[in-house]
Amino acid sequence: MVSTSPSSLVNIVAEQTGFTLFVGFDFDALEWRESYSIVRTLSKHAFGMAIDINPLQNPCIRGSSVQPATATDCVDRSKAFPHKIDETDFCKQVFESFGFRWGGHWRSVKDYQHFEKNN
Repeated sequence: MVSTSPSSLVNIVAEQTGFTLFVGFDFDALEWRESYSIVRTLSKHAFGMAIDINPLQNPCIRGSSVQPATATDCVDRSKAFPHKIDETDFCKQVFESFGFRWGGHWRSVKDYQHFEKNN
C-alpha cells in the first residue's frame, strides 16, 4: 500500500520524473501556520495535511501580492519554464490521485505551490 503522506508523494514524483523537488518547508515536521480565512484557525500545514512544492516557480497570488516576492517571473502561467505545476503536470496528477486538492484550482487565491489533503 502506498502511503498518502505529502513526503511519500514527493518521493513518488521525484522517482518517476528524475527531478529534485524543493519543498516549501520541512515536511517531516509540523509547521505552525494560521490560515488566511476570516476565522483565526490553523492551516492544514500545521497538521501535516498540506505541502508547498517549488514555491519559486509556483507562487501564491492574492490580488497583486505574490509570495514569495522573488517569484514574480513565474506569475504568468502561460509561459513555459522548468518546475511549473500546471494542469498537465505529473506532480499535480499524483497528488490529486491520492485525494489532495491543488491550490491552482482555487477561485480568489491562486496558490500554485500548494497541495492539501481533503477531509
